[in-house]
Amino acid sequence: MRELRGAIVDEFDPGAAKQPDALPVEVARDMLRAVIDQQMTSAIRFHASGGGSVPEPVAVCVPTGVGKSEAARIGIAAYVEQAKRTYAPANDSKKKKKKKKRKRKPIPHRVLVLVPTHKLGEEARQRLPEGITTALWQ
Repeated sequence: MRELRGAIVDEFDPGAAKQPDALPVEVARDMLRAVIDQQMTSAIRFHASGGGSVPEPVAVCVPTGVGKSEAARIGIAAYVEQAKRTYAPANDSKKKKKKKKRKRKPIPHRVLVLVPTHKLGEEARQRLPEGITTALWQ
């Protein structure tokens, strides 16, 4: 794959398929989606439990054209939708017993995405699914 004036052009590299550790691109995409889903699920569990052990960070190293950005946008949208429906445990203090039951709050549903250029940030913002509120800090 190569970039030509902002458009991705598919190119077949016969040498890449002969590498001993090369995976078919669909397998790599499935693995990437699974890692992102796992991270988003870990974040939901962390916030829903009221804080416990912080999920381990994960780094994903895959070549261009596999779909990292698209998979991340799909994962972010799924996380935000699920987080808005998930509530953290109520913080009932034993010292302050009130007759009024404390309102449970939704878990955090904001995601920060860092990108190297403003152009890429605007592209990422525009490509998030409808219904996801976005902002670009410059």
